[in-house]
Amino acid sequence: MRRVYFTDDHPLPAPERGAAMVLVVIFLSLSLMALTVLFDRTRLLFAFQEQQIRITASENGVEKALGIAIARMRSGVPADNTYACQLKLRSEDGSDVEIYHVIHTKIATDRWTLEAFPSGSEIEDCPALFTTSCPVGP
Repeated sequence: MRRVYFTDDHPLPAPERGAAMVLVVIFLSLSLMALTVLFDRTRLLFAFQEQQIRITASENGVEKALGIAIARMRSGVPADNTYACQLKLRSEDGSDVEIYHVIHTKIATDRWTLEAFPSGSEIEDCPALFTTSCPVGP
């Protein structure tokens, strides 16, 4: 049964129920979006830590050079479709520095291949960070 309140000569409808449900739905939607963002950032954090563990645990210089190159690709991408640079790494016993060439090749808008190999020649050093952003997130 619906109640009607009268003031002077204008009837006013009773306050509608269900307005609280709209607020609950909005609150739950915002909470779920916040949790999604939190889980995504946590996943990225774990990926960075896993990559760092792989870099430090690798014994092969080529694997270490590739790990460093992949970690640096997370900051951005090279400006050119094909980019070559060098990484200088200490040998396993720490006595001398080994030079590794890293070749970045773009194969699609958001896909790259990386190659690393030991080399005795000198080329441009790999940057610590790439400034060109990747068009698609990780």
